[in-house]
Amino acid sequence: RNFPKALNRLEKMLLSVLLSASISLHGSWIFIAINEIRSGEFMDLKEQIYSVLVVSASENFNNALSSLLPVSKYEPVQYAGSISAAKRLLAERSFDFVIVNSPLPEDAGIGCSVDVSVANGCIVLLIIQQSILTDIHSRVVRQGVFTIAKPLSQQMFLTALDWMASARERLRNAEKKALLFSKEKKDKELSSSTA
Repeated sequence: RNFPKALNRLEKMLLSVLLSASISLHGSWIFIAINEIRSGEFMDLKEQIYSVLVVSASENFNNALSSLLPVSKYEPVQYAGSISAAKRLLAERSFDFVIVNSPLPEDAGIGCSVDVSVANGCIVLLIIQQSILTDIHSRVVRQGVFTIAKPLSQQMFLTALDWMASARERLRNAEKKALLFSKEKKDKELSSSTA
């Protein structure tokens, strides 16, 4: 992984452009630009790495899925064979994506998918039988759960992962804006209370 070297090159290029164009900027603005590069603001989605929890009782499904989730883009990838195992893993850490292969030993996994999407802020993909897709989709879509029918082609699954990445980035940007708004509000309240 040459990630730090790439950042260093980007930092040097940015500084060189700023200096060669004779732009007069304070050090803080350069620092902000470098921090945005480090935080991934200017990074392509292809460079993001997403954590994944796969909730599936099917070993065949899990094996097939593992080849579609390369470590260069998805890490860590953890597997849970039941809803209770998934809940334990979700209590330990957060995940960007949760993929639920229905049915599960306890039930279909529909309630679990909704709960995870709402409570954990994860992007959830529920993989279900074609015969019940329309009904289930209408029940879970308002909670932000993606649905897709099986049998599932490799291309369709990869497309679904791209949709999930788009949704995750949009959620990440909304979280950043909310944090910034909250910080600005606190700063404003603090400055008005000290004045």
